[in-house]
Amino acid sequence: MEHIVIFLKFISIIFGFGLLISITQLRTRYKQTFLDYYFSFYLFSLLSLLFQLATKYAATNLLMGGDFSSFLALNLVYVVSLLGFTLLSAYSYVLMTLRFLHEESEKTVGIIFTVISGALILVFLFFTRIYLLTKSSLMISSFSVVSVKVLLFIMILSNIRLLLSLGRIRSKQRTFLILILAAFYTLLFAFHLFTFQMVITRQAGIPGALYYLLLNGLPLLLIRRLSDNYFGQLIHDDKKEERLQALFGEKNISKRESEIIRYVCEGMSNKQIAWDLSLSEQTVKHHIYNIYQKFGINSRVELINIIHAA
Repeated sequence: MEHIVIFLKFISIIFGFGLLISITQLRTRYKQTFLDYYFSFYLFSLLSLLFQLATKYAATNLLMGGDFSSFLALNLVYVVSLLGFTLLSAYSYVLMTLRFLHEESEKTVGIIFTVISGALILVFLFFTRIYLLTKSSLMISSFSVVSVKVLLFIMILSNIRLLLSLGRIRSKQRTFLILILAAFYTLLFAFHLFTFQMVITRQAGIPGALYYLLLNGLPLLLIRRLSDNYFGQLIHDDKKEERLQALFGEKNISKRESEIIRYVCEGMSNKQIAWDLSLSEQTVKHHIYNIYQKFGINSRVELINIIHAA
């Protein structure tokens, strides 16, 4: 059983690296801030998994060699890495869900997570003192499990809030895709919440391995398809898309302007477009003005009519 768990986690690591490469390519191509948070979430999740495997392997060797003092120190390193990476993953994930809703709440979320971090550090120092005095890991392990589950619960709440606010997303296509992602991560985090356990001297069993396998594997298989739909063609008709590209070329429409045209046709405001593309609202207004000039029009309605008539 132990070998199966380790094998599944190594497969998860391979999937994780593949997913990071895919997200990096999307970040380079589309330059959207939510992809930065998505990348950070998976980066910290992957680092957490790598540290778990490394520390558990080292801890087993230390116990077999009778070096109990080094094992105690390694256990603390394991707890710190687990809590740190889980905290950073949760922070990145919550910010990503806010980006989907075009909410400017990074500072508020930052303050909340700073307070959580401070509380975790204080409690950790208290339990560390007890741990070093008693040589028993029961209390610090229980604290770590509770802390991880609280952070998982925060991510679940963030997903639930996203699901309840889907009506604020103008694009029906994006609403459907975000619904799928939010539902998937909600179920996955809930599964991990109820099955998570922390045992440093051995792998945490099939549920923990399955969590990482699903976390990294399924998005890797679907990310290309989902991104093609999320960022893809205005109308999923190859001939229509060819006519649009010809029209953009005829009017000397830049790549950035073509992106903005697609957002306008989805019914998004200047503020939402700026938020999605990490631009200033004034820059978006300037691009839209240039688009109007190139098409010889004065309104969004005229632009939408031209695009749909192409």
